[in-house]
Amino acid sequence: MDARSAFRDAGKDMSRLGALSDAVFGVALTLLALELRLPESAERVPLAQALVHVWPKFWGYAVTFAVVGAFWISHHQTVRHIVRYNQGLLWLNLLFLSLIALVPFPTTLVGRFGASRADLQLAWIIYSLNIVMIGLSLFWLWRHALSRGLTSESLTPQMARYLGVRGLVTPAVFLLSIAISFANPIVASISPLLILPAMRMVGRAYSRVE
Repeated sequence: MDARSAFRDAGKDMSRLGALSDAVFGVALTLLALELRLPESAERVPLAQALVHVWPKFWGYAVTFAVVGAFWISHHQTVRHIVRYNQGLLWLNLLFLSLIALVPFPTTLVGRFGASRADLQLAWIIYSLNIVMIGLSLFWLWRHALSRGLTSESLTPQMARYLGVRGLVTPAVFLLSIAISFANPIVASISPLLILPAMRMVGRAYSRVE
């Protein structure tokens, strides 16, 4: 086997992929919390008034932590069924992680208080597109693993479909929220709550999946 072939060869040790993924998730979630601080002007106003000005940051933090946490669970469940890797899978996982690492930036945009309606909408669109791309990249990773025979032999076709459909729920909801933002950016910012009932519907549809 020549050096080029060896470099492109597949392997079965998935531990490093999992370790890197967990590290990136941990850093991204930690950076979200670092944005939760009072502005410098808070020293000149009552605490209650200062807290009113930062509540959008707390809402953005809560929504993003929940969504990124859900992606961590989905990634864990997906990788659990992948028993070997190839170069394509490694690059797709890096694409997925690069989008996860980007999350703190658009989260700061949606946490701005007193922004104009146009700014709120633009911030939400940027934020939502980031989430949509995360979901689609994870779905792409899963389809790549299935098409290249990188998954466990015990994986049933029904479970494979379930994981794929489940992974599309979050990006679908955020695409819907972008449409809602043209009518009301505030309503759009609470629309991610639709993810929970949507996940339950998918779960019921595939209730026989073990």
